[in-house]
Amino acid sequence: MLDVTGLTDRAGAFRNIGFQARGGELVAIAGLAGSGKNELGDVIVGERKRGDGEITVSGRSLDGRSIRAAQRAGIASVPPDRHRSGYVPQLDVAENMTMSIVQRLGRGGFVLPRTRREASTSLIQSVSLVPPRPELHVAGLSGGNQQKVVFARALALDPSVLVLSSPTAGVDIAAKDIIYALIQEALERGVAIVLISDDLDEIQLASRVLVMFRGEIVAELHEPAESQVVRAMEGMEQEA
Repeated sequence: MLDVTGLTDRAGAFRNIGFQARGGELVAIAGLAGSGKNELGDVIVGERKRGDGEITVSGRSLDGRSIRAAQRAGIASVPPDRHRSGYVPQLDVAENMTMSIVQRLGRGGFVLPRTRREASTSLIQSVSLVPPRPELHVAGLSGGNQQKVVFARALALDPSVLVLSSPTAGVDIAAKDIIYALIQEALERGVAIVLISDDLDEIQLASRVLVMFRGEIVAELHEPAESQVVRAMEGMEQEA
């Protein structure tokens, strides 16, 4: 579903990255600060400009280098900082959830309020938002429910590839369980998921873990123990 070949960051955060993710597969990318893992995620979703390399989704090359181009190709994302880039605090739940699909909600640049409300109501149910009210401003919700809104915006695109960066950071246990359930549901629908996280327990949800160190992938681990991941993150696998 996702094929990354020879990918290099224009600013030098990482170089010559290559990996694949199949439909229904959860691939985790781990690494310490400065490893390049967060920048890699940003490049894949179009948030950051890439240098050399190719990104292919469902067999089609991603030609554009923007968020919109990535979305058109079937890539959706949950960013690492929901406050900075996950939602617009001045807008309500319905507006935030449907932000990625406004072109489907009307014609000629006009959004039909009824269509938006219907779409957001369905999304609210799918992510178990509390309280389930589309007119509420996102800024007034709890951290866990804000993250559900961000998830809903990504899922609204019906993506082939979902890039998740620290998806459960700063949320309570109940919200974390719901987010993990949403991830599992996406996998069952055949979505390829790339998980970028600092949470070792979360990383081990993946069937495959790619570990980055100083801008390179230094280890590919299949259902690894926590100690293996930590060793690779600290560069010990590279030294060996």
